[in-house]
Amino acid sequence: MTFSLSDWGKIAQPNKRHLLIAPPKASLDNIASLLAINRILKKLKVETTLFLPEGLPKNLLFLEEKLSFVTKLSHLRDFILIFNTKKNPVTNIRTEQTAEQFLIKITPQKGSIDPRDFSLVPADFPYDWLWLLGITSLEKIGLPYLKNPDLFFEVPKINLDNQIANENYGQINWIEKTASSLGEILAHFFLEKQPEILDSKIARMLLTAIIAGTESFQSPHTNPQSMILAAQLMRYGISQTEIIRHLYRNKNLPFLKLWGKIMIHLEWEKDYSLVHSWVTKEDWLAGDISPDDLELILKEMQENFPETKTSALFYLNEKNEVCCEILFLEKQTARNCCSILGQNLQERITINSGNKNFSQIKKELLEKIRTASYPA
Repeated sequence: MTFSLSDWGKIAQPNKRHLLIAPPKASLDNIASLLAINRILKKLKVETTLFLPEGLPKNLLFLEEKLSFVTKLSHLRDFILIFNTKKNPVTNIRTEQTAEQFLIKITPQKGSIDPRDFSLVPADFPYDWLWLLGITSLEKIGLPYLKNPDLFFEVPKINLDNQIANENYGQINWIEKTASSLGEILAHFFLEKQPEILDSKIARMLLTAIIAGTESFQSPHTNPQSMILAAQLMRYGISQTEIIRHLYRNKNLPFLKLWGKIMIHLEWEKDYSLVHSWVTKEDWLAGDISPDDLELILKEMQENFPETKTSALFYLNEKNEVCCEILFLEKQTARNCCSILGQNLQERITINSGNKNFSQIKKELLEKIRTASYPA
């Protein structure tokens, strides 16, 4: 859906308060785009809170040296104790903290207080807008949504996405399904409608999002507009080579060792355009893998076999739970597989099968992926 200049004017008002929310396992495109929005809003004197549940990925530290963000959504609203003092004014209030209680002692002007004269009500949330990027539905936010459903229903939402499965749950739905990345959506709007707000730091964030979202313009989903926008952003003095170096080349030794283990167990099934591998719990934990590293691993697995449509990685996590990460390159395969596995349609999904037999779960999931690749 088209996002207009009037929409922007409605939300980018000075002294308003915005909460920018990253989903679990947010992509580099997602986080770099959030950083760009955060900086743009701050330039406009808008108050922002940036929620990054897994922190800022190491390979994005070059974008913002001193970034303020939170990893938990807590203390979101106050509660107000209201006293009707029309007939009986309050002359004194005292508080006392005991081992298990917080006491509020009230002295009325006349006699006693009628219980009908006081009430406890929730205050408004301290935000005017919520930004939700790359999140197809509210349920995809995970625990923050489950623990704070009122926040997501009471505060207006800006829903920015490029996925076909988006449920248009926002008050403003900024959906561009043909865009290669979230960064592309933002860059196109600001370069065309608000170029005066851009600076070299914002341009670098947007270009980083585009490069991450298009896998350095190598993804089959990359469109010509991404490259045109990238060229325009580079006019702000941005080095594309520097961004690529930070995104893809700064891998530590544990990561490289894990990648070596994955390569040892790598299997290619040509008939199903499927590449898959597995690692032990010890190798997985030693690798110290971030969500962004994991996505990069799946894409690296695909690059070893150009005809790949699906890549899958099996591992045991720290709780001895059998997990599988699956990345799809073809929408029809993704649609079939997500349907068979009971998952919402996404380009990348995570399956957690609990404490079960590793070999058996691996065998069962691979069979379902094969079925999805060639449905009956």
